Amino acid sequence: GEGTLKTPNGIAVPPTGEIVVTDCGTNLVHVFDHNGKRLCTLGEGRLTSPDGVCVDGRVRVYVADYLAKAIVVLDRASDTVLATIKVASLPSGVAVTSEGKIVASVENIGSENQLVVVG
Repeated sequence: GEGTLKTPNGIAVPPTGEIVVTDCGTNLVHVFDHNGKRLCTLGEGRLTSPDGVCVDGRVRVYVADYLAKAIVVLDRASDTVLATIKVASLPSGVAVTSEGKIVASVENIGSENQLVVVG
């Protein structure tokens, strides 16, 4: 159906009620309404391996781009990249604190995984 995804990874539901899903099979972020109707896709040609995702109060979409070793910040309205924040290892999750700090969970091959403040 319309809400079909190839390889969904992360999911976030912002206060707007939309459902935001990363799909590493298409390297896109898909935005759906609460009934599963696709509203838009984000990040075309700009994401390598989208994993974790979150949305802040200003409807910016934060994507843990695993293989790119980066957190990519997208503007939900214009689908533009607002920032690309490189991290030292492989980010699999991302969150934004109420103070606006970006926190990522990263995988460190051969050592312990960790949480890092990246922005």
